[in-house]
Amino acid sequence: MTEAEALKSLGAFPVVQAAVAILVLLAGAWMVFRGGRDKKEPPSSNGAPPWSLYGPVHEVMGAIHEMSEQSREANRILARIEVSWREHTKEQREQTMLLEDIRNNQVQRGDIVQSPVRRKNI
Repeated sequence: MTEAEALKSLGAFPVVQAAVAILVLLAGAWMVFRGGRDKKEPPSSNGAPPWSLYGPVHEVMGAIHEMSEQSREANRILARIEVSWREHTKEQREQTMLLEDIRNNQVQRGDIVQSPVRRKNI
């Protein structure tokens, strides 16, 4: 194709067509660069997008939070029960030793007769 035929195929306004083509290419390049930029969104506190916290998911997360609080409270109560149980066991051991001492003193003085049946040590 010769140069003259190429110019004839462009039509009556080749400069206007070239300008429009350049504008279209520039607009396309501008949209690609603008769309390719990373948008800085404020991060949410738990890493989940804000729209995901609506409806049932939000209710489930609230229920899980409530269950964890109940578990913490149960652990606190169990710790107090354990301390109380240890104190009770210590007091019972001391009382058992005191009763055995009283019994041994009575046997030594002859106030009571020692039974021939031996008790099992627990």
